[in-house]
Amino acid sequence: MVTLHYSPGACSLGLHILLREVDADFELERVLLAQGENLTPEYRRINPAGRVPAIQEADFFLTESQAIYAHLSAKSNHDVFLAHNLRERARAFEMTAWLSSTVHIAYAQLWRPERFVSADSDHSPIVRYGEQLISDHYAQIEQRLTPTQYIAGDEYSFADTYLFVFYRWGGRIGLNMKKEFPKWTLWSERLLERPAVQEAMYVEGITLFGLVERLQFDRREPA
Repeated sequence: MVTLHYSPGACSLGLHILLREVDADFELERVLLAQGENLTPEYRRINPAGRVPAIQEADFFLTESQAIYAHLSAKSNHDVFLAHNLRERARAFEMTAWLSSTVHIAYAQLWRPERFVSADSDHSPIVRYGEQLISDHYAQIEQRLTPTQYIAGDEYSFADTYLFVFYRWGGRIGLNMKKEFPKWTLWSERLLERPAVQEAMYVEGITLFGLVERLQFDRREPA
């Protein structure tokens, strides 16, 4: 049994979708970042950094999306991990590494500038630069995608579940995703047809660009 510690709409959404795609035996533990539940002593014993995602298997805890994807991949031969196509599997890990180390960091500059400078510093240059980086990174993603392929090649993979998070975040910060990124939009619409994607979003109480109003979460995305 795997327990996924997640926050609605956070980067943990990719792993939530993945667990449903592979029909894993798992349960969810919600950690509301907007309410500071990630900063409690109880959660810091799971992840000292106070971030999501984190997974738990009995007395084993693992944090960081890249590590969790690698761990789940090593445990499963499901098609979503592309075990039969090593080059596409490598491309999938390449993309998740880039999203985690580069694109996600740009969002941290936008939403969490206090991570980069002292609290009494002017955050506006960091925020503006984060916005520019997001625009640049999204242009790269749009150029890379084709209407008939997934991000690592011909087959759907774990990297697609992670990339979906960032399409959604683009809409949340006010980007006109349909107009500016038409190929990425077609790709996202294909993913929205998958039951695992629909189920994860329903359970988390989120829509493609927003949050279901009956659930009271922070209106900005956690990064």
